[in-house]
Amino acid sequence: MAKSMIALSGPMGVGKSTVAPLLAQRLGWPWVDIDREIERRVGERLPHLIRKKGEAFFRRLEADCVREQLGKGPPMVLALGGGAVEDRALRHELLEHTVLVTLKARPETLLSRLSDRPSERPLLDSENLLASIVRIVDRRKEAYAEAHRVLWTDAKSPEEVVEEVLKGFARDRFSIVVPLGHRSHQVTVGRGVWAWLKEALAELAPSMLLVVIDSGAAPLVRPWIEALPWPRRKFFVSGGEASKSLSVLERIWDWALSEPIDREAVMLAIGGGAVGDLSAFAAGTLLRGLRLIHLPTTLLAMVDSAIGGKAALDRPQGKNLVGLFHWPSLVLCDLNALPSLPLPERRSALAELIKVAWISGEKDLCWLEEHLELLLEPEPIWEVLEEAVNMAIRVKVRLVARDPEDRDVRRWLNFGHTYGHALEASSGYTLRHGEAVAMGMRVEMAMALALGFASEQDQERLRAILERAGFRASKVGPDLSSIAEFLQVDKKAHARCLEWVLPSKPGTMVRCRLSREESIELVKRCAPSC
Repeated sequence: MAKSMIALSGPMGVGKSTVAPLLAQRLGWPWVDIDREIERRVGERLPHLIRKKGEAFFRRLEADCVREQLGKGPPMVLALGGGAVEDRALRHELLEHTVLVTLKARPETLLSRLSDRPSERPLLDSENLLASIVRIVDRRKEAYAEAHRVLWTDAKSPEEVVEEVLKGFARDRFSIVVPLGHRSHQVTVGRGVWAWLKEALAELAPSMLLVVIDSGAAPLVRPWIEALPWPRRKFFVSGGEASKSLSVLERIWDWALSEPIDREAVMLAIGGGAVGDLSAFAAGTLLRGLRLIHLPTTLLAMVDSAIGGKAALDRPQGKNLVGLFHWPSLVLCDLNALPSLPLPERRSALAELIKVAWISGEKDLCWLEEHLELLLEPEPIWEVLEEAVNMAIRVKVRLVARDPEDRDVRRWLNFGHTYGHALEASSGYTLRHGEAVAMGMRVEMAMALALGFASEQDQERLRAILERAGFRASKVGPDLSSIAEFLQVDKKAHARCLEWVLPSKPGTMVRCRLSREESIELVKRCAPSC
């Protein structure tokens, strides 16, 4: 859903109250200065209010006022107080409902704008204004970085700042921000969003482009790549799980290093999940880290592997056992890449959609149950497809933002994957990832039922939606001995225990550690009935 609200953030003196009315005038929208709105409501100037009641009291008023404006709905321009985004929950609400733009300036610039009226700034030390400005800006720097766009205003007039905000608004309003402080980045979903690639690259100012492309996707992206005005080199990969190997990664390393490159180079990953994993691994290790842009060309990559910063290779012992985190600078999910996707590939992505909808809870699960068949139509129903992709990304981003390094709640995303990855590896990767995850969800729901975490109604509901998506129980039982071997080396193992993420009712997951022996015994008991 395109956003129709803009919120301006940034430190005091950066020009939010000057830029906001000019921006609103250009757009023909109303605007609200949150500080002035609070003064109107309490009948008192903010310096007096803060001195009398304290900053904590003021922040509560501020958060309530911002949320009230968000509740009124678009369109609107908001000029936020300098510290509003320090409230993490409020900041993430702003990211979800508005295009949040941070305006920045050097401390010396801020000082020149604030030094004439220090008494109007009760949060600053009037005896040492510059030091207090530096201290406050430094405290807020990670919060300020979590925005759709960060713009420096030192040498710009208010009118020039307005132009900069509007220049990026077309892309920003379709984007989801992954809020990770200085590692924050956008995921943009829609038809034709690759058209913004050139603009996005201009912001990164690459010295050259290292383009890793799935051979099957090459004809699709050639016009976009050939039109880019930067030096570039291309490396073609045969997509699929077999390419996620050290030998292919070494070829990418040697190709990238065959001519001099520097850390200003940008790698483009164009293809499905395997190409995305390879490219991210290469970008994360070359010269201790190159910038990366994902351009996923499969539905599964859009809703899963391109989101979250993970990169992994397979080993003979199992799937995704060698990996790292490398956060991209941008992800562009162009739905125009999907119409030619074969039905089995689209169905494979549906397993991930079902997984995240169950994790999210009733609202998203009911939406998916209502629209499931529409996602399997031969011709894409664009608004349904776009909402499905955005839903999956929103759910994953919420978990990633709370747990970037996959140590806590982000592990909910492993639902269906502990058994599913073992099944996939035991098949020699002839089984599609989505098919393996769908069976993994069946088995792990049966395990949850056996352990008392889920009800029979939960099991029947999950089974029904999986079968409607085309994931029916296999008539040929899995090789449980082979699966048990791969479970022994699952990357989520702890000491002699395996951590399972088992479902309860929609929106509730249970992390459960069982010994390897208990795990294998329970799997052998539950899997045949699935």
